Formats: sequence, C-alpha cells, structure tokens
Amino acid sequence: MQPDPQRQWYIYHKEQELGPLAETDVRTQIRSQQFNKETYVFTEGMSDWGLVGDLPLFQPDLKNEAASAAPQATTPAPEDRAPITVKTEQISEPALTLESTSNTDKTTEEKIELKAKTVSRKTTSKFNIKKALNAVAVLLILGAFGAWWVQKRSQNTATPNAATEGMMDLPKTAAQQNSEATTATSTTNKTPQQNSSATAQLDWPSLVNLRNVMDPSGPPFGIAKKHLESDRPILVGFVSPLLNPTKLSFAIYPDPSKNLSVIPRVWFVEATVVDGFFTIGPFTNNGEPLAIGTYVVMAKAGDKYLDKVSFDVGSWPSTADLAVIQKKVENERSAFTEKELAALEDIAARLTQNISDLKILGKNAMPSKVKVWNAGSKNWQEKIEKLDAEISARAASASFYPSVIRELQNTVKDASQTASRLHLLATGGPSGLLRSTKLKPAQVWTDITKQQNILTTTLKGAKQTTPSLSLDPEEIKKALLAQGR
Repeated sequence: MQPDPQRQWYIYHKEQELGPLAETDVRTQIRSQQFNKETYVFTEGMSDWGLVGDLPLFQPDLKNEAASAAPQATTPAPEDRAPITVKTEQISEPALTLESTSNTDKTTEEKIELKAKTVSRKTTSKFNIKKALNAVAVLLILGAFGAWWVQKRSQNTATPNAATEGMMDLPKTAAQQNSEATTATSTTNKTPQQNSSATAQLDWPSLVNLRNVMDPSGPPFGIAKKHLESDRPILVGFVSPLLNPTKLSFAIYPDPSKNLSVIPRVWFVEATVVDGFFTIGPFTNNGEPLAIGTYVVMAKAGDKYLDKVSFDVGSWPSTADLAVIQKKVENERSAFTEKELAALEDIAARLTQNISDLKILGKNAMPSKVKVWNAGSKNWQEKIEKLDAEISARAASASFYPSVIRELQNTVKDASQTASRLHLLATGGPSGLLRSTKLKPAQVWTDITKQQNILTTTLKGAKQTTPSLSLDPEEIKKALLAQGR
C-alpha cells in the first residue's frame, strides 16, 4: 500500500471509534504517540481491520514501540490444526435465530442468542385435560367397536367357526375377508411377544382380562395383534397392573428381518395411559399404507425402559412371490437414493452460496457501519433459517445419507457461529470481539472454512459408495431413552 494523503481511515483506539481521518492526520497522531502499534485501523480496499504495527505503511511513523501496553490475545492454534469443537458465543440484540451451541455461563455480558429454544412445560391442569381427552378417545373407540360388533352379530345367522367361536374380531378389509379361510389358524407369522389366545379378543371385558392375567416374566405391556384399521394401524394396548404410569413413550420401527418397507423409518410417539389402557396411531408411510411385515414396539415409562413387543401388517407373501416383491423394493430404493442425493447436493450448493453472502456482508461488520450490518444480517438470517428447517425436516425422515445430513447441520451451526462473531465485531469493534472470543478479526472464518471442507469431503464420499439403510435396535433404544430429557 502506497502513501496517499487523500485516503480516509477509520480508527479504533482505547475503546473509541474515530474517523474518518485523513492519512496525513493518522500518521501525525502515530508520530505524536496518540496512536500506537496496537491501534486498529481500516480503510477501503482492506478485507479486515488491521493493527498499525502490522502495516508497512506506518512503520516509519512508529516510535517507542516497547512502550505499548495493549493487551495481547492468546494466540489460537494454527489454521491447519485438526477440527475442534468450538463454543458458540452469545451477544445481545439483534439475535440470529439459528441452531446454537451457546455458552451456559450467565455472567457473560455480551451474549447473542442465535435461536431461542423455550421448552414450555405443561401445567398440571393442562395435563389433566389432555389425560381426560385421551380417556374419552379410548372409550369412544371401544364403544364404537362394541356397537359395531353387536350389530354384526345380530345380522349374522351363520354358524361360527369352531376355532373362533366366542372371540371378537375387528372389522376386516375385503382382502382380509378373502384370505381369512387360509390365515385364520395360521401361526407361522407370530413373534415370541404375541399371544394368539389373548390378542384375538378386543372387546372391553377381554382386554381387562388380558391385563389382569399378564405373565409377570414377560413384557409389562401388550399390544393387541388385531389392531384398528388394517394397513394404517391404530394400536390398542395395556399396561401391567403392577405398574401405574400416566404416560408411556414408544419407538415403533420395521423389523429388519421381516419387512418390505422401501424406506424403513422410526416413529417416536407418546400416549396417555387411562385405567391401564392406551391407544397409539394411526401409523402410515406419509399417508400411504404401511408395507407388509412385522413392526417392533419399544416402550418406556419415564426414564425406565420396559421392553418390546411386535405386531404384523398384512400377510407375509409366499417364497415365490417374495422374490418378485423384494426385487421391486430394491429398484424403488435405488431410485429413492439417487433422488435424495441430488436433493442434498442442491441444499449444499445453496448453503455454500449463503456463506459466500455472509463473507460479503462481513465487510460491513464494524461499528461505523452497524446499521448496514444489522439490515443485511436480518435478511441473511431469514435465508439460513429456511435452509435449517429444510435440513431438519430431512433429518427427521428416513435417509440413506445420514452422514451428509449431519454435516449439513454442522455447517449451518458453524455459519451461525460465524455470524455471531461478526455481530460482535460490528457492535463492539475488534476489542469487543477479542474480549468475548479471544479471536482477532482475521480468525472469524476459521471454523466455517474447515466445516465447508468436511462437508465437501462427505458429499464426495457419498457419491462413491453404495448407500445402505439398516436399523440398529440398540441405537433406537438409546434414542427412545433420550426422548424428553
């Protein structure tokens, strides 16, 4: 940079912002020791604030360098260090409502809340209302079912089948009625948790009896095998009389060994227990019927894991038909993976552009341009929130590329952290950033740059490998136990 008497400079010295000052005035102040090598300066053409002592232009004007008493920040680790976990700083308004890893230290004066996450706790009265409504729902379902059955029996004059006499079945679809003759006595699809002599009955007295005669050595809850609806099941269940929970949490997922789901998914739901009984559902595949197969139901009461049981949807196909169906499932799954990867690449491209926009906006991150920064950051915040919501929606759905989604989430988090640091720079200058984060202006972009490289590597790996989707029961159990904490 060559000397230019007409050049205008912004100064940040001893907690005060000065300027613009002509270059000749700045050099005069340096020679008179009003400014020193620890003074921050900025002019058009610079990408960031810089120290007087680091600029060759002002070297001839510096005197008594050793007398400088400006505090020195602890030098961070080199740029090429391994990725580390960095705490997200918080500062005051305007808040960037993004996913955050904020410090919990309440004494920090210059925090920014990137995303307010207020967990509202239900009052006792609201809980009692919900409990009462759920109780009414259970009784209405069972009452409607009983009325239907009474009408059905009054219209049916045929002699009941000896194998099912005295047992109450739920309404059947046409497909079930056509196949009933061959499946009524079949036990080949039963799982160890299902008791055919018990779950075939679903009238109220039978359900009460089922609960009272539960095997103490078995699971402390049960699911009726014959559920309401056939391929979009609503499950009716009961809890052991030895327990007295008011609410249960469940994880429901396809049995990996016996299920024809193209994209297996996991449902996490809660149910209010009324007099030892509960209902959950309906369960669908984005509104469509569930795939044929067995589904596992894990349950917990509070923080205590209870056990798992299972239920079936549809009739498992014959060996000959199974091969044809599985081939179709594989083809549909392949098409889905291609579509999903293309969508994730599109999100990554938009996220990269968003970060580039932040770098341009970051040039206004100085006290003298704080109004420009605030206006621009508000617009940037709206865009990153939309991307964050889109990524979160994919994270909540079944995916063949969970690692890519995870790195997209990490990139959004680091982008929001970078925006927080720029806000500190815009409102408090270099000293405000240094005081809150121990970082110099040039170090603001360190973490987001590294995360972008990680995301690029992960996407490249996803293209070069064949995706697979498997459900790990132990991981699902951990996720269930973590619900509500």
